[in-house]
Amino acid sequence: MGIIEASAIPLASVATATLSTLSSPSTTITASTLWSDQPALIMVVRRPGCKLCRAQALELAALRPRLKALNIRLAAVSHQTDSIEEFARDYFNKDNADGATENVWIDSSRAFYKALGEGGKERERNTILGLFSWKMLRNNSGADKLGARGNLSGEGGIMGGVMLVGKGDAGVKWAFQEVDFGDRAPQE
Repeated sequence: MGIIEASAIPLASVATATLSTLSSPSTTITASTLWSDQPALIMVVRRPGCKLCRAQALELAALRPRLKALNIRLAAVSHQTDSIEEFARDYFNKDNADGATENVWIDSSRAFYKALGEGGKERERNTILGLFSWKMLRNNSGADKLGARGNLSGEGGIMGGVMLVGKGDAGVKWAFQEVDFGDRAPQE
């Protein structure tokens, strides 16, 4: 799987990224706002319409009560807007009384993706081959068991992940990088 050395994540390049809200009119924040006053667990969404990404969102959403008790913010960033509102409402914020979209952000500069390695030639090659791998089939079966449904809307060649950022200037404490389609961060 894709657990990566947290110290390898260049947080400085992510911290200054501009993130946009899903609301209209859109407002913006600097990414460091997400972890300025409390740690943040951030899902970096590969493709909001992907049922495999939606399965990861459901698993993270289930952690919300534990994260809240630990004073850890749960947020998601996506580099695209296709299917993002449905992703936010029906998966990432399912059963969240705090709101349907307030903790899902658009990262149009792809700063979080670049920090996680974003892909490169090897991942570009895996875009086609990865669709037919046994790992993808296994991940697809797991998504079905969670009740995730998806569509083919959007660009799915850039892999996502999850990162835990410490409060303030504490840096990245843990990071998971999607290697194969639908890899989900371990829940321990």
